[in-house]
Amino acid sequence: MPGLSQCLEKELKVDYRDRADFVEKFDPAKDNVLARLGGDEFVFACHCPSEAACLEKMRDLQAAFAKEKIALDGQRLSQLRFSCGVIHYLNNLPNVDQLYQRADQLMYEVKKQGGGNVLLARS
Repeated sequence: MPGLSQCLEKELKVDYRDRADFVEKFDPAKDNVLARLGGDEFVFACHCPSEAACLEKMRDLQAAFAKEKIALDGQRLSQLRFSCGVIHYLNNLPNVDQLYQRADQLMYEVKKQGGGNVLLARS
């Protein structure tokens, strides 16, 4: 989904693609991270001071993506949506695998509910 990845890059202000100096210049205290896991699954980390700020950020991302116009097989798609499982991380999980697994569980719960929404939990 090139449309979603481009939208996320822009909205999250991720600017490290094709930068050889990424590792040296990346600052985890302020820079957001975006990665494609495969297919239509992405994972990203962004800085939000509260759960409310996390939800607002995700809703803003969804609204921005819904405005995208994407061509597929000669047809224009519009009002696109995506599902999010979000963890407001409080530095209390021992490893990133547990953090990812919890966010993934939330995302599948959203899909079961019909998709296009955000579920948020604390880590």
